Amino acid sequence: IMSNTSLGKGHKGSKKWIQVFVNERPDELLRAIHEHDNTIKSIEWLSPLESKNYREFRKRDLPLTTPPEMLKFWPDNGPWWDAVGISNDDTLLLVEAKAHTGEIKTSCTAKSVESIRKIISSMKKTHDEIAPGHIMTWDIPDAGLKSMNNCWVNGYYQLGNRLTFRHFLSKYMKVQLILLNFTNDNDFKPTKMDKWVSHYDKVFMEMLGAKNRPCGLLEIYLDVEKTYG
Repeated sequence: IMSNTSLGKGHKGSKKWIQVFVNERPDELLRAIHEHDNTIKSIEWLSPLESKNYREFRKRDLPLTTPPEMLKFWPDNGPWWDAVGISNDDTLLLVEAKAHTGEIKTSCTAKSVESIRKIISSMKKTHDEIAPGHIMTWDIPDAGLKSMNNCWVNGYYQLGNRLTFRHFLSKYMKVQLILLNFTNDNDFKPTKMDKWVSHYDKVFMEMLGAKNRPCGLLEIYLDVEKTYG
């Protein structure tokens, strides 16, 4: 099975659909994003481009104006981004694409003590700044990372690190995190929009103590059945 970070064309799920909309339907993708943020009038997509074998970007690949030393808040190897673009006003667009709610469930698998400390420290700082007053335990228990009762680390780790990355970069440049969710993907695991929305309500309630989405996040839905059905 092809991983979401491997080179080459995706044949199902979010890997397939993000490639389709970036390379074949960019106007439709732009229209959906513009409806949520009308300051975004054009986008230059940098990944995943067919001409580059659909290569995805990591931290070191991003077109950042941020001084390199400011990126030390996160380990060098991650995260991988499903799509990266630059808008007409030089806003960096970081896209996390999903085709069904099960893809949101993730846990931290870092092994290096240094990496783990860096990840948890940065996540805690982000959490405390965007959800002041919300109580979350950040101490690693003696049993280790896997037994840590913290949904940012075990449960919604990928979303947690995306929120963290966007939060830290936003101190130095314009950046938007886009949660791009594909609905009615009938060749894989079809998920209707209302199920997506209620699921995110639950996720953000657990992560932040409120259903309200944090600043700098666009939650977008594209119906693939309507497009290709």
